[in-house]
Formats: sequence, C-alpha cells, structure tokens
Amino acid sequence: MTFKNPGICTNKNPMDPSITELVKHNRFCPKCKIIKEHSVIVHCKVCDVCIKGFHHHCAWIGKCIGSGNKTAFYVFITLTVAYLFFCFGLTIFQIVKNNATLVS
Repeated sequence: MTFKNPGICTNKNPMDPSITELVKHNRFCPKCKIIKEHSVIVHCKVCDVCIKGFHHHCAWIGKCIGSGNKTAFYVFITLTVAYLFFCFGLTIFQIVKNNATLVS
C-alpha cells in the first residue's frame, strides 16, 4: 500500500489566462500549478502535493490516502482490527485456560 500512488496530480493542464478567476473560486493550486477538478482534487499540506480523491493524510503509513490507494487502506484497517480481535481472544483464552488448570 505504501508503494501505490495515492492519486498525485501532475501539471497536465496548460496555463490559462483566466487564472485569477480560478483562484477566486479555489479551483487553482498555486503551489502545484494545476487546475483542480471541482472538489475532486485537494492539496495535502503535509506531502505538499495535490491528491485526486483525497481522503486524509495517514500518519501510520506516512502517506496520503486518495483514489489510488483507498481500497488498499480499507483492507489494511480491516485486517488490523481483525488481528487485534484475534490477539484479544487468544489472550482471554489463555487466561481462562490457566485459571482452569490452577483451580483443578
């Protein structure tokens, strides 16, 4: 998941003479110099790039979560929670098993 492109937008749009109008409506990123598609592209302040389908910047993996890696992130979270439940269940099982052998 950390090697997948989260949806980093590159400068594919030519410079438009009506940039001031786009800046006024927050549709132009002055740092990346790209024209944003409505609300689909958001500039991440941590990574300092524009991300398509920006969800959030994840501190666990040190990367943005966007349209390119959102599914892999949800799989990662699901497996992490399942692993935590498994470890919790195994710990409870061992405690009950050890208490049963101490009582007998």
